[in-house]
Parts: sequence; C-alpha cells; structure tokens
Amino acid sequence: MFSNQIFPWIQSLSNPFLFYFFHVVTSLGSEGFYMILLPLIYWTVDKRRGFRLALLLLISVSVNTYLKDFFNLPRPHGEGVRVMLPESSPGFPSGHAQGSATVWGYLITQYRRRWLAILGVTLTLLVSFSRLYLGVHYPGDVLGGLAIGLALVWLFNRLIGLEIGRDWPFAVKLTLAFLLPLAPLLFYRGPEAFKILGFLAGLLMGNLIEVRCLGFATGGGLAIQVRKVLLGYLVLVALKSLTSGVLPEGGLQALRYGLLSLWVTVVAPFVFLKLGWGSAVSCRLRPGD
Repeated sequence: MFSNQIFPWIQSLSNPFLFYFFHVVTSLGSEGFYMILLPLIYWTVDKRRGFRLALLLLISVSVNTYLKDFFNLPRPHGEGVRVMLPESSPGFPSGHAQGSATVWGYLITQYRRRWLAILGVTLTLLVSFSRLYLGVHYPGDVLGGLAIGLALVWLFNRLIGLEIGRDWPFAVKLTLAFLLPLAPLLFYRGPEAFKILGFLAGLLMGNLIEVRCLGFATGGGLAIQVRKVLLGYLVLVALKSLTSGVLPEGGLQALRYGLLSLWVTVVAPFVFLKLGWGSAVSCRLRPGD
C-alpha cells in the first residue's frame, strides 16, 4: 500500500531542474564516481581503509549482482510510469542504493565525524531517492538495497576485526589473492562477473605487493597530494580509454579491470615514490618467502 502511494507521488514531482539535478545525484552512486573516490582515499587519506573500502564495495557489488539475477524482478514499467533513465538489469535490489549505503556506511563507522555522517547519510538518501524519481526502481528495491548495504558493512567490520590470515606466509596470501576472485564465477557469469573478477584480483594482489615491497605513505603537503591525484587520475583515465577497444568484453574484461586496480594499488604508489612524492620503506621480500 505504501509503495503504491509513495511511488506515484515521487514521479509526479516533475520539472526541468529536478530532472537534471537527480541525473547528477544518481551518478554519485555509479562506477565512475567510485573510481574517483576510492583512489583518492587510497593515495591521499588512508591506504589501509581505502583498500578495505574497495574490497567491501566489490563484495557488495558481487552480492547485488547475484541477487538481481536470482530474484529477476522487473523495474517500474507500464501506464503512468515515467522512466527517465532506462536500465536493462533486474530491479531488486537497487545497486545504487546498496553501493551508497556500503561506501558511506563504512566511512562513517571508521571515522566517526559528525560532518561525515551528515554528508554520508544525505548523499545516500539523495541517491536512493533519485532512483525513484527517475523511474528505475520501486521503493522496495531501494529499501532492500539500503538494508543489504548496511548489513554488509556490519558483517565486514566484524570479520575484519578478527584479522584472519594476518600471519599467513606471503606466498599463501598471494595465491589466495589470485584464486578467491574466481569464486563469484561459481554463482554468476553475466557481463559484470569478469569485471568484478579483474577488479578484485588486481586489488588483492596489488595491495599485498605494495604493503610488502613499498610501504607507501599517504601523507604529504597539499602540492604533493595534488600532483599525485592529477597524475594518478590522468593515467587511470588513459588506461581505461586505451583498453576499452583492445579488451572490450568477456574474459578480457578481467584483464582490463585488473590492470586498472594494479595501477591504483601498486604501480601508481611506486611512481609517486620514484618522483619523490612520498616516503617509503625498503622492500621486505625475502628469498623463499
């Protein structure tokens, strides 16, 4: 009953300003936005939390993709529904709502700053509302996405606190970093599966190598931080553009997104250190380790 009443009311709020406003807002829950936010945190704010946030988001995306395929529920359609941003995937749960709840929920639990809580809650609600306004989700899709995202944040924080595998040999960790990303293929092999595989493998292996060999520090003055961000994004965008034609689809997507992850996690920090834009420790790899 609530859904039947609230959805038509939201859809009735139509004017040119809101149309463009919510098109911009909804992009804050998209892959493009996270490809800006996550490297920024990893390179300039907190490498450890940046890595964990990226890992959590990839887990959330995997769960969302599987649930969409499992439930296969329709998006809004029919007479009286205004679809202003056509989507082809199933509707439940909303990936934008779930991703926003995951990212901002994690950051809020980690930093516990009032301004961050206000910002995170506001953006999560706006992104979620935008999916209703644009006619791409029902209220149940959005509420489900929010609930799943917050549940994943809670579970992830509990598991990370256990520090499982902290003392495992480096070779074992690297092997698992290569094998674990293959697990989602057991449940889902759609278009997003290989993209997730590549992102996850590159993230895990790149971070392991960086921590073991570089010890890159995120600190630095404003000028250094600006240089890191500008160079980092420039190469990231170039890599994404250059590989779009060479590695366009299927299993090749895994290689493409693996390269992007490796740039962010280990190659860019190595370049920053060589340019003198940060501090480092000597490589701790030992023969036979």
